[in-house]
Amino acid sequence: MFLRRFLLLIILIISLAAGFTTPPYVYAADCRSMGITSTGLGETYSPGEISSLPVSVYIGGLDPVEYHLMISRAAAWRTLETEAQLPDANRNINFTITDPRAFNPVGSDFGSTTVATYLVSLASHGEYICSLGEYKISEERSCDNILIHQFRGGNECYGGSGSGGCLNDDDILMIQAVGVREGGNFYGGNIDIKVTGTGAPRDISNVPLDSSGNSGALQYGVVRQGRFDVIVQKAGISGSNFCTTSFTIENNCATCQEEKPVSTPDGEISSTPFYLCDQLPDGSQAKIDCIKCATGNPGATEEGEGDREGIWTAVGCIKRSPKDIIGTLMRLGLTMGGGVALLMILGSGFILSTSAGDPKRTGEAKEMLVAAITGLIFVIFSVAILQFIGFSVLQIPGFGGN
Repeated sequence: MFLRRFLLLIILIISLAAGFTTPPYVYAADCRSMGITSTGLGETYSPGEISSLPVSVYIGGLDPVEYHLMISRAAAWRTLETEAQLPDANRNINFTITDPRAFNPVGSDFGSTTVATYLVSLASHGEYICSLGEYKISEERSCDNILIHQFRGGNECYGGSGSGGCLNDDDILMIQAVGVREGGNFYGGNIDIKVTGTGAPRDISNVPLDSSGNSGALQYGVVRQGRFDVIVQKAGISGSNFCTTSFTIENNCATCQEEKPVSTPDGEISSTPFYLCDQLPDGSQAKIDCIKCATGNPGATEEGEGDREGIWTAVGCIKRSPKDIIGTLMRLGLTMGGGVALLMILGSGFILSTSAGDPKRTGEAKEMLVAAITGLIFVIFSVAILQFIGFSVLQIPGFGGN
């Protein structure tokens, strides 16, 4: 009884706290779920690129009263409002956001991030209705790729991060920046290409870019053995990095990758398939078990592209067949159920030992003990129950032991 009252008290306190702390302006409801649609949102702009933003809203089944837009930064920032308007005969409203503060994320307001996200909502008489969407003002800088290659034996051989080839210490290094962007647009200024590491001969300064943000393939020179980082930044501005990558110079490199490494959507360079087992330390028992799980071969030493026999997880190897997945889930469920029952038995023993003859406390301990033992009995016989229901009644494959 005491435990029940205590839990009810906790739930009541949490509910009251949620009621007092919920702000009046919350982006919870998506307007689309209410039949309200809009156009003009969802884009990313560079600082200074726009000074006004038209937003058209179809109010759907809402009453034809005056509406306005609320614009708020995702960070701590006061809310701006557009002028209120009535919908036309087709239930459409054409708003225009013109407040300069809605397009000028500078100074301390911009903070440490390079992207300012503005949330736009529909409201009426100052009351929030639903969230229409967002737009962004971005100083984010990026590159689609940094290509590093050498000419060896008449071939153009690519190396560096994300490639399957290597780079030689006897050949001239060529570096090219591809798709350099600031915000949503290609960068129109010059860049510096810096190479850091022992034995790096020089930096390449004031490199022009074409209309697609690409530099030419620049001759960097011969670099001795070691690991190096390439940094692409704004010309003459230290720390204004667009992107970085790394490469290693070897002695007597024999592997030539003639195909350019491809940039994946998140900006990382990748030309080889992802292998889960490669993320584990070489020679570790975990990697050995992972390869055995993926290949289904106890003697395998590496994971192949087509090896998908099972998936190695923190709870062991989970095979991909439905029967094995069900078996794994059942084992986990039985283990957890037994653990919970044990904790309840221990808890009932503690309550009983501290009851000091109190009938209510003694009753609570007995109820908990009976519930734990009943649950434990169901756990013990659950395999037989599931097998009977799954195989004999529902006839699900895999429950019959075949």
